[in-house]
Amino acid sequence: MGRRTRAEAVYLASLESRLASGAVAGWLEQVTLRLPDGARYRADFLVTLADGTTEVHEVKGGHVKKHLAWSEAGVARFRAARALVPWLRFRMFVVEGGNIREENP
Repeated sequence: MGRRTRAEAVYLASLESRLASGAVAGWLEQVTLRLPDGARYRADFLVTLADGTTEVHEVKGGHVKKHLAWSEAGVARFRAARALVPWLRFRMFVVEGGNIREENP
């Protein structure tokens, strides 16, 4: 596993809280998915909810929008993975100042 970003650390704390409340059953970090087209996509978190649903959670820091080229490449990979693996729910979260919000890129 690679190093965790500050945004991922904040998000991990929210997952731990949701685990304690029973909303989340568990998760894996830095999971590499081999996509049907042969490409690879590394998800920040693969999260299983209490109802058994598994979701891919991508976490970005609020500063990402300042680095547009990197942001566009990351969002493009996220969108491609979401299109190629429709049986998983893909969600993107932005962490800014300790607050977490969901984005729909």
